[in-house]
Amino acid sequence: RHRLAGRDPVQIQPLAAPHQMAPLPGQAPETAIVIVLRGLTALDGEVASAEYSVRWPGAAARSIQVRFAGKPTPAQALYDTLEKALRAVLSRLQDNEADPATAHIEIYVPSDQFIDELIGETPVADARLQTRHDRISGLLDSIGDWRLLRSGES
Repeated sequence: RHRLAGRDPVQIQPLAAPHQMAPLPGQAPETAIVIVLRGLTALDGEVASAEYSVRWPGAAARSIQVRFAGKPTPAQALYDTLEKALRAVLSRLQDNEADPATAHIEIYVPSDQFIDELIGETPVADARLQTRHDRISGLLDSIGDWRLLRSGES
């Protein structure tokens, strides 16, 4: 019999797909980390929420619901949800001692205007969103390669 010394079997990560290799030390996975943002919804008529999912290569997607105090606009919800998703990815990269500059991230969002604002094609529509935009731009600057794609959801 063999025992795993000092390891809780519940914490063992799922095996990667056979064609995927584990990343080199200090590096993010070679295939893209995928973030999918879902738009704002209202719960119980008063509590607003949005959702994002993160799919790490070789693992199932994990969905996270983000609740908001008050009544944010759909744009505020998208900015805040993307910031939370990016911080979660960067935190996991840090936990894995992987340099974010080696990461490839695909971000699916439900709004062309949101994409245009983030890539600088159009100015931020609401000046109150500029601080959120700047925080997200700073997070994206730390990532080696990222793409914004339209998800088809509204």
